[in-house]
Amino acid sequence: MTLLQPKSKTISFRLSKVEYEAAERLFRDLGYRSVSFFARSVVLAFQHSAANGAPSEIQMSEICYRLEFIMLELRKIRETVTKREL
Repeated sequence: MTLLQPKSKTISFRLSKVEYEAAERLFRDLGYRSVSFFARSVVLAFQHSAANGAPSEIQMSEICYRLEFIMLELRKIRETVTKREL
């Protein structure tokens, strides 16, 4: 499949502001030219990796990004709890 092949179908889904900002940072960090191209690549990568059961590089990057986000949120929670205990 050529990347420049005409596209005729549309998939639409909604993200929260936080989810969109995370996706936008991730697509820029990974060097994609647009959110649309990034989303298309993720869907196609998932399709191919689901067939052989191995996570793709994009999926691993997404997992790492989500883990970093979770760790940041846990730090914030810990700081809040620590302040309340004082």
